Amino acid sequence: MAGCGAAMRPGRSRSSRGVPPPQATLHATFGSLSSIMTASREQLSHCPGLGERKVARLLEAFDEPFIPRGAAAALPAAAIGTAGAEAE
Repeated sequence: MAGCGAAMRPGRSRSSRGVPPPQATLHATFGSLSSIMTASREQLSHCPGLGERKVARLLEAFDEPFIPRGAAAALPAAAIGTAGAEAE
Protein backbone atom coordinates (compact mmCIF):
# COMPACT_ATOMS: atom_id res chain seq x y z
CA MET A 1 0.00 0.00 0.00
CA ALA A 2 1.46 3.32 -1.05
CA GLY A 3 1.39 6.30 1.28
CA CYS A 4 -1.34 8.90 1.03
CA GLY A 5 -0.56 11.48 -1.57
CA ALA A 6 1.17 8.93 -3.83
CA ALA A 7 1.41 9.86 -7.49
CA MET A 8 -1.88 9.51 -9.30
CA ARG A 9 -2.38 8.22 -12.80
CA PRO A 10 -2.53 10.87 -15.54
CA GLY A 11 -6.02 12.06 -16.36
CA ARG A 12 -7.33 12.08 -12.79
CA SER A 13 -9.14 15.27 -11.88
CA ARG A 14 -7.95 17.65 -9.21
CA SER A 15 -9.72 20.35 -7.23
CA SER A 16 -9.15 24.03 -7.87
CA ARG A 17 -6.53 23.92 -5.10
CA GLY A 18 -4.56 21.24 -6.99
CA VAL A 19 -5.46 18.52 -4.48
CA PRO A 20 -6.94 15.25 -5.75
CA PRO A 21 -10.51 14.55 -4.60
CA PRO A 22 -10.76 12.28 -1.52
CA GLN A 23 -12.05 9.29 -3.49
CA ALA A 24 -9.07 9.44 -5.84
CA THR A 25 -6.66 9.71 -2.90
CA LEU A 26 -8.33 6.76 -1.17
CA HIS A 27 -8.16 4.64 -4.33
CA ALA A 28 -4.54 5.55 -5.03
CA THR A 29 -3.58 4.80 -1.42
CA PHE A 30 -5.55 1.66 -0.61
CA GLY A 31 -6.25 0.23 -4.08
CA SER A 32 -9.62 -1.36 -3.30
CA LEU A 33 -12.85 -0.75 -1.43
CA SER A 34 -12.08 -3.74 0.77
CA SER A 35 -8.78 -2.18 1.84
CA ILE A 36 -10.46 1.18 2.52
CA MET A 37 -13.14 -0.51 4.62
CA THR A 38 -10.57 -2.32 6.76
CA ALA A 39 -8.27 0.70 7.20
CA SER A 40 -7.96 2.20 10.65
CA ARG A 41 -9.17 5.68 11.56
CA GLU A 42 -5.52 6.74 11.77
CA GLN A 43 -4.67 5.39 8.30
CA LEU A 44 -7.68 7.15 6.77
CA SER A 45 -6.95 10.44 8.53
CA HIS A 46 -3.48 10.65 6.94
CA CYS A 47 -5.00 10.99 3.46
CA PRO A 48 -5.13 14.55 2.08
CA GLY A 49 -8.68 15.80 1.77
CA LEU A 50 -9.97 13.58 4.58
CA GLY A 51 -10.41 15.50 7.78
CA GLU A 52 -11.67 14.17 11.09
CA ARG A 53 -15.33 14.70 10.11
CA LYS A 54 -15.06 12.91 6.74
CA VAL A 55 -13.21 9.99 8.31
CA ALA A 56 -15.91 9.68 11.00
CA ARG A 57 -18.71 9.78 8.40
CA LEU A 58 -16.93 7.21 6.25
CA LEU A 59 -16.47 4.81 9.16
CA GLU A 60 -20.11 5.31 10.21
CA ALA A 61 -21.24 4.47 6.66
CA PHE A 62 -19.23 1.24 6.74
CA ASP A 63 -20.85 0.26 10.05
CA GLU A 64 -24.46 0.87 8.92
CA PRO A 65 -26.43 -2.04 7.43
CA PHE A 66 -26.89 -1.77 3.68
CA ILE A 67 -30.51 -1.20 2.66
CA PRO A 68 -30.99 -0.46 -1.07
CA ARG A 69 -33.03 2.65 -1.89
CA GLY A 70 -36.72 1.85 -2.04
CA ALA A 71 -36.27 -1.38 -0.11
CA ALA A 72 -36.84 0.29 3.26
CA ALA A 73 -40.53 0.81 2.42
CA ALA A 74 -40.93 -2.93 1.85
CA LEU A 75 -39.26 -3.93 5.13
CA PRO A 76 -41.05 -4.12 8.47
CA ALA A 77 -39.89 -1.45 10.94
CA ALA A 78 -38.22 -4.09 13.15
CA ALA A 79 -35.99 -5.14 10.24
CA ILE A 80 -34.81 -1.59 9.69
CA GLY A 81 -33.86 -1.08 13.35
CA THR A 82 -32.91 2.33 14.65
CA ALA A 83 -31.98 3.62 11.19
CA GLY A 84 -35.67 3.99 10.35
CA ALA A 85 -36.43 5.79 13.62
CA GLU A 86 -33.71 8.39 12.98
CA ALA A 87 -35.20 9.33 9.61
CA GLU A 88 -38.59 10.23 11.16
